[in-house]
Amino acid sequence: MKVDIGTDKIIAELKKKESEREGCNQVARAIVRECSLAINHIHCKEFEKSLEKIKGARELLQKNSGSKYIDLFNQAKQEYCEAFALYQIVVRGKLPAKAEIGVETEPYLTGLCDCAGELRREMLASLMKKELKKAQYYFDMMDALHQAMLPIRFTNSVLPGFRVKQDVLRKQLELARSELFQAMLTYGKTEKL
Repeated sequence: MKVDIGTDKIIAELKKKESEREGCNQVARAIVRECSLAINHIHCKEFEKSLEKIKGARELLQKNSGSKYIDLFNQAKQEYCEAFALYQIVVRGKLPAKAEIGVETEPYLTGLCDCAGELRREMLASLMKKELKKAQYYFDMMDALHQAMLPIRFTNSVLPGFRVKQDVLRKQLELARSELFQAMLTYGKTEKL
């Protein structure tokens, strides 16, 4: 016995869906790449180049904001948040609000957690140049992020991946505290800690 379930139409429909999803994946990967380059430019103090990459990532996110496969952009939004926040903290001396970044709560929170690792990198670079005041600023920002995240306690089904990111942030902070303290002992300045 043979039945017709519309196999040809179903295959065509699924191929179209597969193609659309792959297109979204390519865009999401491009956004992540732009953000990675932006972060690298920040660490190299190439702020204009960094801002160009951040703007490029934002444009790609905005162009695809209406995609029916928007869930494929969660990682890209997180990376964008991380790059944007790092830029604002390093260049402008402020932590941007969620509305300013323009992403949903989940990628905002996880992006800020990831930003702490980049702040530690900035702190270490400052310590290598014996810029203790600047290093203290980056440490204080990491600590402030950690304190702001502490009351946020939800299950993984509500806030996927956040608890792990929160734990990593705490570990980064404790490493940074130790590194900063050691540097201050070396330079004879421990009054802040």
